[in-house]
Amino acid sequence: MANKGRYEAILELGAKIQSSVDQSFGAVQKRLDGLEKSAKTSNDLFGNMAKAVAGVAGAIAGLSVVKDFIGDSIEQAMTFESSMADVAKVVDGLKDPLGNTTQAYADMSKEIIDMSLRLPMTTSEIAELMSAAAQSGIAAEELTRFAEGTAKMGVAFDLPAESAGEMAAVIRSSLGISQDEFVALADKVNYFGNTTTQSSDKLIEVVKESGLIGKQAGVAGDEIAALSAAITGMDTANMGTALNNIFGSLMAGKGATDKALSAWEKLGFDASQVARDMLVDSEGTMLSIFQSLKEKIPADELSATVSAIFGDNKSTQMAIASFTENLDDLKNNFETIGDSTKYAGSMQDEFDSRAATTENKVKLMKNAFGNLQITIGNFA
Repeated sequence: MANKGRYEAILELGAKIQSSVDQSFGAVQKRLDGLEKSAKTSNDLFGNMAKAVAGVAGAIAGLSVVKDFIGDSIEQAMTFESSMADVAKVVDGLKDPLGNTTQAYADMSKEIIDMSLRLPMTTSEIAELMSAAAQSGIAAEELTRFAEGTAKMGVAFDLPAESAGEMAAVIRSSLGISQDEFVALADKVNYFGNTTTQSSDKLIEVVKESGLIGKQAGVAGDEIAALSAAITGMDTANMGTALNNIFGSLMAGKGATDKALSAWEKLGFDASQVARDMLVDSEGTMLSIFQSLKEKIPADELSATVSAIFGDNKSTQMAIASFTENLDDLKNNFETIGDSTKYAGSMQDEFDSRAATTENKVKLMKNAFGNLQITIGNFA
């Protein structure tokens, strides 16, 4: 009878578990019901009880896994919902006046999920990128293309998604360029990163730091990249400072100091004319100046002349030295940005190469699983 009591207790436990799980666990109860009918001997009874215990344990373990999966799915869905809420705050049309999500919200959510299946970034990271872009003034209709292009740049240049997005938005805003123009700029930066001593992430950072002042001096983003790629032995912050000082000095015009005006005259230039020429042909003007510094100024007077025109900042003087000593490299860089056959598609090729790594393939697989959890979590 003791054995019988133990068996009934197992049946009772199985019944309690059955009531708390999904219908998919109905097989557990059927197994327990079958045990009572088939138990003819004491040995059979104990054997079947062992099977029953194993079945119940399996059901409990399965229930735990299901609960964990559903819990994780709900958490994934909530995280994505929070990210989309940030996007909806800065993008018009994603919510109606009552605060309800619109079809545009659903469409953008789907675009982000689809994007995460081809880009090694989570849906939340892509949504955060879009939110930052919208806050930076990127138009709603461009957000998807901007996010995809920026994500690819982040992978190609080995930059965090947030940094890549911030850089891209600032560069587009300061230079006043379109998304297509930005992609072309990124292609050139990637090409220089592969063919010069400078890395792509450093070059794009300098373009960001010097883009606005460069534009005021008639220097385009790709020209800033070409100049930066010709500088040696300097970190990103100092390169940006050097170029900003150089651009300011070239545009000083009548505001130049007497010492600078005298140095310009010695070099064979008029400060006001230099400023005007920069706005018409910045490449030609800069190359002409650096060439004159190299050929017309005696070595023992070069440092004083550079200081008079461009100031005493050490980084600025090092940059000028790089341009004069590596003038052929600078000329080649300028020629490169005018030849699309050299750089076109460079960033995409770099992205494809990096995306093919095992690490990024694992990220894509995780994204696919995460997207499944988001779908399940939305219905849980």
